Amino acid sequence: MKESVAKIDRVDKTILSMLIQDSRASLSAIAKKARVSKPTIHYRISALEKEKIILDYVAFIDMRRLGYSLYFILLETDMEHQEAIVKVIQTNPFVFAVIGLASPQNLMIATFARDTIHIHELLGSWSLQKGVRSVSLLPVAVMEFIPYVIFGASKKSVKERTVIAKVDGEDIKLLKALSMDSRQPLTTIAPKIGLSAEALAKRLNRLKEERIILSLFTNINIYRLSFQPYFVLVKLHRKELLSKIFSLVKNHASTNGQYILDNDYSIATVIVVPSILELRTFREQVLAIDSLAQIESHLITDQYYSNCFPEGVYQNVLKKY
Repeated sequence: MKESVAKIDRVDKTILSMLIQDSRASLSAIAKKARVSKPTIHYRISALEKEKIILDYVAFIDMRRLGYSLYFILLETDMEHQEAIVKVIQTNPFVFAVIGLASPQNLMIATFARDTIHIHELLGSWSLQKGVRSVSLLPVAVMEFIPYVIFGASKKSVKERTVIAKVDGEDIKLLKALSMDSRQPLTTIAPKIGLSAEALAKRLNRLKEERIILSLFTNINIYRLSFQPYFVLVKLHRKELLSKIFSLVKNHASTNGQYILDNDYSIATVIVVPSILELRTFREQVLAIDSLAQIESHLITDQYYSNCFPEGVYQNVLKKY
């Protein structure tokens, strides 16, 4: 993806680094960190949005806690049919993301499914699309989303929680609203749900505390900041080292989303780096623990589609309440 490099200064870097970690970071908190006024921060955020450096504000939700599993699917497609294939896939109401890769398997789909029957129905439908040469399924056993850090920010550590969540219809509506715009004021969301902003604030804090919300995240155009994202797959030789290497992946400054897989591959992650040297350093760190591990790095070229709380999942979960 070739785009003009954005010219940003110290204040912009502070804004972006804080919003990546927490899309709801207050103007006051950012202003204090950047050592400028609140009106300046408000103006700068608006400018970053206008320049399409800030793309959107989302909430990453642990759908396992709502009864859904996450799957990655790698497709090898004919380039002449790729656009049509993407259009078909992104209309599916359970798809989370469709991403272009610079590799023989040139499309990666992230999708939610109720069970193995459901995922194989989706898989069967997509594998029959004209131009699809091969399909690989990567079931996710453990899903985490600790955002990457840039411009010297610190990465936060979190605890894994996997119990089924106790949520109600109002929680689901709040999650859906935040997945579409996680920075919008609770006073804007409140009338749509029928609760006060104060009540929603308590629910939001609980959903974060219970790790149902994995991250309130700001999606930025990293290409314009001279960063490159890679979808990385790790196949361990020594399975007993999984916990140690997954800890490395979660705590690594450049990883954005961390997943334990339930097949021959052990771990998947997205790595955001300014150069190939940082990617090599990550490989060396993994190999220092498991010298025979196999590591695949696929350059991400495009994000064709993204929906953190797909409509099919939302409607089915909402029916339970």
